[in-house]
Amino acid sequence: MLVAALQAAAAAQRPTALAQGKASAATSISARLTVFGVPQQSGVPSAPSAKVDGSLKQIAQRYPSLSTEHPLSDLRSMNPAARFRLSSPLNTPEVSIDAIATGDPQTLKSALQKLGMSDVSVFSNDVGGWLPVNQIANAAALGGLRFARAAMPRTRSSMVATQGDFAQKSAAVRTTYPSLTGAGITVGVLSDSFNCFAQYAQPGSGVPASGYTGYAPFGYTARYQDDQQPSTGQAASTSALPAGVTLATDVSTGQAAEAPCLQYGQPYQLPFTDEGRAILQIVHAVAPDAALMFYTAVNSEADFANGIETLAKAGAKVIDDDVGYPDEPFFQDGLIAQAVNTVAADGVVYFSSAGNDGRSSYENTTPSFPVNGTGAQANEKLLNFDPSGATVTTSLPLSIPQLYPGEYIFLVVGWDQPYVTGSPQSGGATSSLDLCLSGAGSDLVTDNNSFPNSVTCTGGSGLGNDPVQFLIIGNPANAGGYTSAVTVNLTIGLVNGSTATPGRIKFLLSADGAQGAAINSPYNTNSPTIQGHPGAATAAAVGAAFYYYTPQCGTSPATLESYSSAGGDPILFDSSGNRLGTPQVRQKPDFVAPDGVNNTMLGANMQDSGYPPSNPTNNLPTSIAACQNNAAYPIFLGTSAAAPHAAAAAALMLQANLALTATQIMSALQGTALPMTPRVSGQGYDYDNGHGFIQIDAALASLPAAAPTLSVSPTTITVGASATLTWNAINASGCTASGSWSGSQTDSGTQTVTPNTAGTNTYTLTCTGTGGSVSSSATLTINAASTSGGGGHGGGSVDTTTLLSLGGILLASRIVRRRGAGLPTYRPG
Repeated sequence: MLVAALQAAAAAQRPTALAQGKASAATSISARLTVFGVPQQSGVPSAPSAKVDGSLKQIAQRYPSLSTEHPLSDLRSMNPAARFRLSSPLNTPEVSIDAIATGDPQTLKSALQKLGMSDVSVFSNDVGGWLPVNQIANAAALGGLRFARAAMPRTRSSMVATQGDFAQKSAAVRTTYPSLTGAGITVGVLSDSFNCFAQYAQPGSGVPASGYTGYAPFGYTARYQDDQQPSTGQAASTSALPAGVTLATDVSTGQAAEAPCLQYGQPYQLPFTDEGRAILQIVHAVAPDAALMFYTAVNSEADFANGIETLAKAGAKVIDDDVGYPDEPFFQDGLIAQAVNTVAADGVVYFSSAGNDGRSSYENTTPSFPVNGTGAQANEKLLNFDPSGATVTTSLPLSIPQLYPGEYIFLVVGWDQPYVTGSPQSGGATSSLDLCLSGAGSDLVTDNNSFPNSVTCTGGSGLGNDPVQFLIIGNPANAGGYTSAVTVNLTIGLVNGSTATPGRIKFLLSADGAQGAAINSPYNTNSPTIQGHPGAATAAAVGAAFYYYTPQCGTSPATLESYSSAGGDPILFDSSGNRLGTPQVRQKPDFVAPDGVNNTMLGANMQDSGYPPSNPTNNLPTSIAACQNNAAYPIFLGTSAAAPHAAAAAALMLQANLALTATQIMSALQGTALPMTPRVSGQGYDYDNGHGFIQIDAALASLPAAAPTLSVSPTTITVGASATLTWNAINASGCTASGSWSGSQTDSGTQTVTPNTAGTNTYTLTCTGTGGSVSSSATLTINAASTSGGGGHGGGSVDTTTLLSLGGILLASRIVRRRGAGLPTYRPG
């Protein structure tokens, strides 16, 4: 779902409770499928240069006509996917943007700040921040600006969250090794928000709890304070999270990196969902003693990339995210992927949700543009969607299902030319493409500029910019109900027919699991849908399987969720934008993890969500207690819920052996995953299921064993006294004692030792596991027992031992006095 716009329960979780009248609408308009983010073509002031995208052009055009009473409402009506706010203290409307520099990004940053841009974050050549909307035209005129676009983030949407822990066998690992809880490992999460619910619940917030536009339309209003352990004194605590979750510091504001909770885009957008908190609940269920950290990823792509590095610098050894931007590359490592690669090089184990778009993608590797366009595309050549060339078909039919208020779908087109964002030396796109949408038959699709006209276009993309175009269609949050299901037609035009023809074109129907959204036959090529940084070589892209349909709960092999995104697209350019001699086809997704688990506030309960879809009674007939749904809580669906299961498991592995590398952990998860039924037959590596459904016990057993922990307490005793040896070995097949003790030992235990001679005893424990033998030692000092001299207290001689002892006491007293006099002393570092 779209952060601040697509606030549904989670991927594929259609809010049937709303359709059944369980939530009432607030102030509403009639439901009408609408296109957003395209500039007007006539009757308004001319748009700024091609250096800004259609959304920013439209904002600049219509800014003079904004209402002074409700400017944000007017802006959000233009494009609910974009993010707007009022500046403080002047109340000037601002829009979140990513601006790409032609030269030094710091120079562009300074120029934009002079125009009033605030909360600025710079990563590579991307300058992200909040720009006053009345400065868009001036920003477009800056010589240091390559191009700018509106920032549009998107999530790939007893104690809770325990079912997946059971399904992937991480619970079994903790049973075998009770000390393995993630202690000492920090897990960082990037998502939409963490605890906006606490602000929404405050009197006077203006955010309703129920209804279409409510933050809790299904009745689950738990805040972070409600999630905390019973030790906080809250009798109703769910124990879903511990106290002390850290909000990292936002690099652009210096404040806690939380979403702007009360400026989410009302009334056209839905409130933030605290999906980051739901993700952290899953991490806590699997790794209960891991330290937890959060950074919002909704401000801009530059801030997202900086957030990744901020979490790593703050000590996160494992990072998980579920956010993507619709303009991320398909065929190149973009800005965010580069940040992932940077932290991975420093040892971070990185996980990302694969996405919830199934195989809703069209791809053409031999595109041709044989037909002259008409109307809005009169100066264009139109793409033939028949890749064989046997017919000429210039429109691609799409089924758009009923959309609930606040639901949006992205139509994204990318082509095989290099990106400039993150690749400052690249020449950018050499083709200019125009993306147009029209109704089919009696179906109508409109935009706010031309209603009731039924054709809308992006306009040609700028040469030298990023090779991507997209349209947003949807149902504003304040609509009176669902839109009707419609069929629409997509056309793609090569502007003027004179720019270079792309060698590959890709279209993604990014509906985030909306049931019924489809590319219609005969040209639904069922192509890959993983977009952007989940495809980075150093990231694990994680698919989803409903936890109930896994071997632990009685279904073998595990069943992939229908919406889990597929991989297989080639990487055609390096991170500098140079075309590779040999394309890289990375094996994405890497593996599959469970979703559908309970959490405290995100989504609907299982019955109202329509899950499991193959069970018409919406219950789970099983005698396996760990596989039961808790009807008191909603369920969290989507690859957003799957990835944190794998990330938390990595925290357990790192605690077991801090010397493990990210590559070792990823390889272990891949190599021990259970095979699944492929969605598309005839494949070698399965680009739908990855390596299969993860098994944490087997993955841990395949890793090199760390040296056992061995300690002795106390470390100094006298002859005849006792000390206790304590040891713990993880992943060991057998342990042997040597040195001052001997024999075979279990992999964990305690033993009391009582030495009878003075000296130093060394106890060594050698354990055998995958990768060979590892040892640890502990040393015990044994002093001789003290003796007392005989005889009376009269005159007589003093023996040598007594004299030496007295001398030692006197010497010690002198040392103490000299330290007290302020003389320098040595303190080991």
